[in-house]
Amino acid sequence: MATLDRYKAGWRIRFVDGSGKRKSVYPGVMPKKNAEEIKRHIETLVAARHSGTSMPLHTALWLSTCADSLKEKLHKLDLIEAPREEAATLSLQDLCRQFIDSRSDVKRSSKLVWGRCLKLLMKCFDGSRLIDSFTIGDAKDFRNFLLADGKSENTARKMCSVASQFFADAVDRELIAKNPFRVKSIPRTVLANRKRDHFITRKVSEKILEACPDEDWRLIFSLARFGGLRCPSEIEALKWEHVLWDQDKLVVPSPKTEHHEGKEERIIPLFPELREALERASKWSGADSVWVLPIRSRHSNYGVKMKRILMEAGIQSWPKIFHNLRATRETELLEEFPIHVVCQWIGNSALIAARHYLQVTDDHYEKASTADHKADQNTTEQEGIERNSEESKIERDGNNLAKPLRNREKREKRNGRYRTRTCDLFRVKEAR
Repeated sequence: MATLDRYKAGWRIRFVDGSGKRKSVYPGVMPKKNAEEIKRHIETLVAARHSGTSMPLHTALWLSTCADSLKEKLHKLDLIEAPREEAATLSLQDLCRQFIDSRSDVKRSSKLVWGRCLKLLMKCFDGSRLIDSFTIGDAKDFRNFLLADGKSENTARKMCSVASQFFADAVDRELIAKNPFRVKSIPRTVLANRKRDHFITRKVSEKILEACPDEDWRLIFSLARFGGLRCPSEIEALKWEHVLWDQDKLVVPSPKTEHHEGKEERIIPLFPELREALERASKWSGADSVWVLPIRSRHSNYGVKMKRILMEAGIQSWPKIFHNLRATRETELLEEFPIHVVCQWIGNSALIAARHYLQVTDDHYEKASTADHKADQNTTEQEGIERNSEESKIERDGNNLAKPLRNREKREKRNGRYRTRTCDLFRVKEAR
């Protein structure tokens, strides 16, 4: 507990540190209200030092606005660490570049996304601007800039999420006190855009397979459409040793989820469509071949090549080409197998499947409008009506049995059995 008293023309704040020594701080000449605020924060710093915990956020924000002279006094009293000068010299571009270069634990694709966010930040702000000058208003300006630049809502959310990662790293290193992007008014969670869903029917899949230029592309399409594999990461990681012909199974390595425990790979059935495509590919590959997809057939952009194949087949391209192939397969499998089984095969969770994968197809509407379905629905409704009638009858019988008891209670109340007499109240009062 600190105390505040007058000292000459200014103020003196006295407190006892964790070792029991009495110490004093002289903040100088100022209004009493400001001196009391300093006293409260000193009490918080003393408590944090004594308990070995970090200072609260409001104290850290206050400390970032303090004059260097006061920081130096607090440092000499062992209440804070030595003030860091590098926080005032680190620019936005340096922060982002250091964060990207230091992360050796992420995939190359993640760094590409971070690089795009860096370019957009440089386009919106001056790269030499100091990071401690950014405010929540600047973060909102960045989001508005993205939307005005023609970026979609999900792209703006994703880029704000990446920018939040940059500034969160600066907070962890105590270069700044607060992350300007981490507020509710700046959404960072990507939403499901069901307008971009597209179901690829079997008939369309056959036309695409016929338009594929070679066996390698037929294999790529079959693995994505009938196996639900991620393209290109899981398809390029597939080896012939992963194909268990005698067990009718396929081991799928998953580079995307390998950093999660137990998610390095998954096992899926060797569906008939997959077996046929893999058998054809095995005839074309040599005996020493290791990879299912040859190195010569790998591309830097599978989507561009796939759009050309769709054009050759006379089929209009759809959004999220390979994601919708996986989503189509998961929707198909759920018609026959439980959701926990299908999610295990596809490699996602039930929540993610419902939010981003499962689709309502034309077959669902057609099935719902058929005569057989209507007959089953009418039967179910009739059973429900009969069940409700029986429950209503039981309820009426119960009410009829309880009715005489309720009438009896009413008669006894009118006859005075449950009435309280005034003389009885006086007797109770005298007894007390």
